[in-house]
Amino acid sequence: MKKFATILFLFSALSLFAQSPADSVPQKTKKLSLQIEAGMPITIFLNNYSQNNNFTPGLYKPFTQYTPPYTFGLKILNGSKYFIGLNYNYYEKSNSYANRIQGDVVSRFYHVIMAEIGKSISYKKFSISPTFNINYKSSGIEEVIVADTRFSWNEPIVSTFQYNSLGVGLGGSLKYSFLRNFYISTDVRFTHYFEKNNLLGKPRGGFEEFYKNYRVNRDAITLSLNIGYQIKLRN
Repeated sequence: MKKFATILFLFSALSLFAQSPADSVPQKTKKLSLQIEAGMPITIFLNNYSQNNNFTPGLYKPFTQYTPPYTFGLKILNGSKYFIGLNYNYYEKSNSYANRIQGDVVSRFYHVIMAEIGKSISYKKFSISPTFNINYKSSGIEEVIVADTRFSWNEPIVSTFQYNSLGVGLGGSLKYSFLRNFYISTDVRFTHYFEKNNLLGKPRGGFEEFYKNYRVNRDAITLSLNIGYQIKLRN
């Protein structure tokens, strides 16, 4: 709850920062619009113990479970330059235990709430927007293989780590407007999470060196294709 309150406070601070200096001077009311968008993100996880942390299928079995990730977001555009946004992202993916080496990630899911600030640079129907974002990842896990399963028919030995942390990142968006108020956009973001090794349960005996060296995922690149609709709140 404290972390959620923190991100709301930072989001409020970002909204104040998004105002240009001229906004404090009485002048003609600026345009204000609301953007509502939904999309499907692809996430690349960068730093895990194993090379197989992005769910390469096993030698004999494909993914055992895959829920398409999705994202929903709202943005408030102040005039035609600055905007603030709030975004929700869900991710879930599981894989087979067969033919895995120590450190392979076989299951991962999480929820992310993201607050962002950006500046829009427009040209005709196109606009590009560099962004800065603050994220809160919660209610998630990372399940990892502790013992090699390539040459064993025994029950796989796995451990589960919990996701629960803040993160910061940079990104950019390219948008194309059509049919008056509709638009499509593509986003790319790099995010670093301040994640700790929150192991759920006790370490498995005989694998002390693995637990000492293993690090849960902290860095990720997310690419997203979105469709949105813009509503004018103030002309």
